[in-house]
Amino acid sequence: MGASAIVETEVQTRVSGICPPGQAMSSIGVDGQVACVGIPDGDITGIIDGVGIEGGCFSGDCTLTVDTVVIQARVSGLCGSNQAIRAISQSGAVTCVNVPGDDITGITTTSQSRLSGRCTTGTCSLSVDPTDFNSSNPVGSASTLSAVSTLSGSNLWRPLGQFTLGATNRTGELLLMANADVTCLGCPTPSGTITCKMGFSRSPSGELETSGNSRTIVGFDDNTFRTDNMANVEELSASGGSVLTVYLVGRSAAGISGRQCLFDNIKIGGIFAPN
Repeated sequence: MGASAIVETEVQTRVSGICPPGQAMSSIGVDGQVACVGIPDGDITGIIDGVGIEGGCFSGDCTLTVDTVVIQARVSGLCGSNQAIRAISQSGAVTCVNVPGDDITGITTTSQSRLSGRCTTGTCSLSVDPTDFNSSNPVGSASTLSAVSTLSGSNLWRPLGQFTLGATNRTGELLLMANADVTCLGCPTPSGTITCKMGFSRSPSGELETSGNSRTIVGFDDNTFRTDNMANVEELSASGGSVLTVYLVGRSAAGISGRQCLFDNIKIGGIFAPN
């Protein structure tokens, strides 16, 4: 059968056409020739920038960049020795500051610190202000008597010791503390006792500063001889500029004559806290 016998409406003539690059066949004629159309680059019709991105387009070539207002550019700066980074810019550049070898540039003391000493370089030496606290160089000095006895029924305060606060240019509070062993002299068996009292006074034989005295009962109780350890704490106001002497005093309460309170191992101390 020859070519003249082919019915082109029923049988496709051999395709002989080709499309150039960037195009594709859209139809083939009965004679085998082809119709071509252009091929789009892709199905993206537009690019819109989002958070941290700048740029965008709806046709052609798009250019996108990172928004360094939102996203930090890579940090590329360096600081020298004895320096530190203080700030980082949007571009990644750094701002440096000097770092001192020591962060203490000086030490001073105030009247409220209760310390003495100061320095601006080197090693600092600080110590407790001896005008404020009883340390190895106390502001106050204490002295006590040896064993002191007080007769029952005399009702008189007798000095057991004293504490002296040296002159200071500040007012404040003086906290006094005292301790003593107490026993009874002349208390008969089996049940002879006596009441003993101890406290602080500004006079060696005067009344107490406050009612805050300590008291105890010693002597024989059912054939058992009892002693005690007395302690007393007193807070007094101290005015500046003068020496203050406070006395520790003791006495026996009214009772049977001949019985006595014996105070021994007496200890006195004090702390001055300025206002």
